[in-house]
Amino acid sequence: MSIKAISALMIFCFALSTRAQEPPIALPFKTLAQQSQCEHSQRKDYVIRTQADWEKLYQKIYGVQLNAKAARSDSALLKIDFAKQMIIAVFQGQKPSGGYSIEITKLVRDGKRLEVVIEEKAPGKNCFTTQVLTHPFHVIVTEKSDRKVVFTRRQITVDCR
Repeated sequence: MSIKAISALMIFCFALSTRAQEPPIALPFKTLAQQSQCEHSQRKDYVIRTQADWEKLYQKIYGVQLNAKAARSDSALLKIDFAKQMIIAVFQGQKPSGGYSIEITKLVRDGKRLEVVIEEKAPGKNCFTTQVLTHPFHVIVTEKSDRKVVFTRRQITVDCR
């Protein structure tokens, strides 16, 4: 094969590979719960794709089993269709005071992965906070995906001057 033919083949393969890549797409999601108190005290992230896994996580969050009575009091819990949807949950871990928060700000489908963009806030040294242990978390529901989920965190210190 000549150098010219090899060059043409390489250009053709490169064009195919770049054409196959889709641009990053922001995906919609809905918040199920976002609070500063729960029973789950570890810093951890979850991707929940089954009802059984959701029930286990629910118990870790609220300290009670997900049952018909609890689900009736929160209709969003009944509307999870795990054939079409999945849950993503992020936990900031135990914090020494109020003023901390965690939020999923964006979901981005990028190639073969799903990026979960997280913003974690902490109070600055001039902030007045409640003196109680907190366990901030955020739980969302979105369309089901088999892509690899990657969590990206951004740390922010709030200046309370």
